[in-house]
Amino acid sequence: MNPFLKKSINLFLLPATLLCASLFVAGCTSKKNLGNKIVLDVNGDRWTAEDFSKELVFRLRNENAIHVKDPKSLKGTKDAITKDFIVQSLSAQWARKKGLLVKAEDLEAEIGKVKKSYPDDLSFKASLAEQGLTFKDWKRRMEQTMVQKLVVSALTKDIEKPSANEIKSFYNAHREQFSRKETVQLRHILLPLKRDAKLIEQELKKGSTITKIANILNEKGGESIKPEVFWIEKGESPIFASAFKMPIGRRSPVIKSEFGFHIFELIGKKYARSEPLSRVKDQIEQELMQEEQQKLYTKWLDEQIRKARIFKDSDLIESLRIETKEY
Repeated sequence: MNPFLKKSINLFLLPATLLCASLFVAGCTSKKNLGNKIVLDVNGDRWTAEDFSKELVFRLRNENAIHVKDPKSLKGTKDAITKDFIVQSLSAQWARKKGLLVKAEDLEAEIGKVKKSYPDDLSFKASLAEQGLTFKDWKRRMEQTMVQKLVVSALTKDIEKPSANEIKSFYNAHREQFSRKETVQLRHILLPLKRDAKLIEQELKKGSTITKIANILNEKGGESIKPEVFWIEKGESPIFASAFKMPIGRRSPVIKSEFGFHIFELIGKKYARSEPLSRVKDQIEQELMQEEQQKLYTKWLDEQIRKARIFKDSDLIESLRIETKEY
């Protein structure tokens, strides 16, 4: 697709005649008024077709036309929206009953933390615009997230830390999780042309360095060439498989791949080893506590759903479609 083409995603409903056929029990409603129809209701917290539509557009804003038009993908997104609305509604309702409210100062503090990650207020607003969000919408989403955190915290506040034996048992049963593969550190250069790769290879044999030769090639003009240094695990890429058999300081010959021509130098090595229990104890403790928190939260959510009055207009939700336009 032409990179200068941009996509705008707009929601539209199936023709009124088709929609009325699927909703004949409720009576034939004109397409104009469909946006006000309730599609989700959780104990009185309601979402209209328009509310659902806006969320659908928001979640699919970065997807390509094929994904947006795919029935399976579209259904998956709608199901996720429905589930999230139910969870958010039940969480907010339970929080209100328990007096768990997000304080205005706490919300402002969280907003301030996010804003500080941007160079200035203009950059922050530009980011919201790219996401298709107003500040009001974004603030509401943040508050919903904070409410859910309050609920989880209240539900799991009495969880006890795992015992030393539980931590040890987990470690013994998941030793591979705490094993580190052999890794090597490489100084690597990727070139698009074989002649440049051969030139570097010849100069390296004369005693020059990858960095110096890259600088010479850059001075001649053309595509910018910059060496990069990184660590890579054994088995991660066949391109660098030979590095694990090389001594430190050795350079590779020119290696061709689908990306171009590679030359690398081995500058560091870490051998495979298992982390001792003493070094991963805190990590295991946190993992076990999170697992217990998830169990409690899932049990609580199942109970809330069983007791809740939940309405879902499946026909109307199914009829919502996405239209893509290029401009």
